[in-house]
Amino acid sequence: VKPKINADIFLMVDSLARKERIATMKLLQKHLKKGEEELYILNMFVYQFRNIIQVKELSDSGESEKEIAEKLKIHPYVLKKTINQAKLFSLAELKKIYRIMLRADLYIKTGRIKADTALELLVMDITK
Repeated sequence: VKPKINADIFLMVDSLARKERIATMKLLQKHLKKGEEELYILNMFVYQFRNIIQVKELSDSGESEKEIAEKLKIHPYVLKKTINQAKLFSLAELKKIYRIMLRADLYIKTGRIKADTALELLVMDITK
């Protein structure tokens, strides 16, 4: 069975990575109204920022795009987009964002906060 890939989710993740608050919030609301699972959305955010962190670390250590693509097994087109996103952040910022996502995940799973609220707060924190 092949999963249905929604292109809009990638647009939303990309707008979050570019710190575009309004665009990200609009896309987030669109996905929530369509009934998409909040944890799926959070997992997509986490997946992309994990890639950004890995690309940033390898790029900063002098690895070429080809070497990064081979090590991370990322398609060259996705790698180029991720490299561009990585340039927008310092490694310290990326680690902070990852902690924000971890906190959101924990709060959702323990029932401390509603999932949609946690996602909105996450977007607000990242796009400051």
